[in-house]
Amino acid sequence: MKQLIEETKTYVTRMLSSQLPDHYYYHNLHHTHQVVAAIKTLSADTLINEWEKNTLLLAGWLHDVGYCYTYDGLESISMTLAMDFLKDHRCSDLLIRGVTDCIRITRMPQTPRSLTHSIMCDADMAHLGDPNYIIESEWLRQEWKQYCKLKYSDHDWALMSLNFLKQHHYFTQTARELWDKGKDRKIISLEQFLKP
Repeated sequence: MKQLIEETKTYVTRMLSSQLPDHYYYHNLHHTHQVVAAIKTLSADTLINEWEKNTLLLAGWLHDVGYCYTYDGLESISMTLAMDFLKDHRCSDLLIRGVTDCIRITRMPQTPRSLTHSIMCDADMAHLGDPNYIIESEWLRQEWKQYCKLKYSDHDWALMSLNFLKQHHYFTQTARELWDKGKDRKIISLEQFLKP
């Protein structure tokens, strides 16, 4: 399994480095590395078995490869690409289903149905508690401007970010312990920015 994860990392790194459009400021290889690192952190402190951990790592690497082909509905494309890659590597149907289910669950709004799904969702949103959230949020803003043709004033973006942070909640206790305080600091900062 370790070799499969390494081959997946190589495949995704090559794909995102060579095929991802330049204006993906947020959803890029950096974000994928963040998600995989968050999966490792959450998996180490959670009662999941080795098979589930490996399933999550594979899903973490593969979850955003669909961005190479589309912005809207990327999860479906990512699932297809993951399925093809894993079939080519003679993986079991059970593993393929586990990986594609973890990719599917990252679609917003996130509705995890198991601990592995909860870890996947929390890893995908780990950046909300990160000290660099404001910078990464700006990358997302620029990405939406480019691909979704959505333009936000500083005020409107801050308001939308504030509302998202207030509505979001982590699903695992470990994620709450690790990232809620950072998220709360962003909320306070945005509230101060938005004061009249």
